[in-house]
Formats: sequence, C-alpha cells, structure tokens
Amino acid sequence: MSTQTVSHTDNVTIPDGTGSLRSTIALASSERLDKVVVDLNITHPHVSDLTVTLTAPDGTSALLVNHPGSGTGAGIVFETTANDFWGEDAKGNWTLTVTDNVTGNAGTLNSWTLTALGDAPSTPTTYIYTDEFATTSGAARTILNVQQQLRDHQYGRRHHRLVSRPALRCARHHCRQNASDRNNHPDQKRLVR
Repeated sequence: MSTQTVSHTDNVTIPDGTGSLRSTIALASSERLDKVVVDLNITHPHVSDLTVTLTAPDGTSALLVNHPGSGTGAGIVFETTANDFWGEDAKGNWTLTVTDNVTGNAGTLNSWTLTALGDAPSTPTTYIYTDEFATTSGAARTILNVQQQLRDHQYGRRHHRLVSRPALRCARHHCRQNASDRNNHPDQKRLVR
C-alpha cells in the first residue's frame, strides 16, 4: 500500500448562501486508489448550512458532508473518507467544494488535507483467490499462503480461480455467488480448472 498526503491552508471566507468556495490540491504521483481520507478544518457558526464535496481529476465526485446536525465546537474539524474513487488514478488536481446553502452566517475554510491510499500502478491486478483461503483467518491464512505457493510451484494454478481486482471488490462488499453463476458473474475474468 502506498500513500500520498498533501495539505492546503486557505483561510478563505465561504460565500454566504450565494455560491461555493473551491480549493485545489495537486497529487504528483500515479497511484491506483483504494480510498481517500480528507481532514477538514472549517469554521462556521451553523455547520448544518454546509455541504462539502470532493472531485477527482477525472471528474468523479463524492459528497463528504451534507448538512450535518452538529459540528465540532465552532465548525467542522474532523476526518472523513470516501471510497467512490476506488481504482482511479490519484495523480492530478483534486477539488474540494464547500457550499453554504443558507444566508445569514459566514464561515471560513481554514485548511484541508488529502491523503490518497492505494497501490502503485505496477502492482498486479489479478489475484489468486481460493474458497479455502476465503474461509480462514489469522495464522491459518498465513499457513495457507505458504502451502499455496508450494502447490503453485509443484502443480501450477489449475485449481484456482483467477479474478480481477473488481471481483475482489465485489467480494469485499459481500457480493455472494453460487457455484452456478460464477462463470456468468460480471466481474469474473476467467475460471481456470
């Protein structure tokens, strides 16, 4: 897993009910994203007036804050995450948009930090995933890893399903397949027997 973190200090007033404030952070390195973490520091007397979105270099957006019931003290000072950018390249300009939807109370975007968590572009996107491995955990899984490497060396990979990274994502999100539709699953690359 690789990470990149960039901070931006703004200290700029958020337009009061008449538009949005945009702030941009540039990430210099390519990285296939798993998720992003955003640390926000916004001062505002009524945080329920605010919405905050993050837009990736390719245009994908995630709503980070949507009229929260309360903040932390005199505003929003907390960390939030977004998985909407899974699999995208982190390199490029990321835009934070803060909108004050109600007139009468002005606020300030003090600063924000963007942390990108993911894999280097050279990381393989095909994984070996067996049913036996999926049902074990802890030390037993480590033993299976070693045993699997020995079997792969001795017999090849003919008994394992090769799946693409999106299929693992599907597994992470508890998408279940029964044996009859494994070959028809939209994220399945191929079944090797």
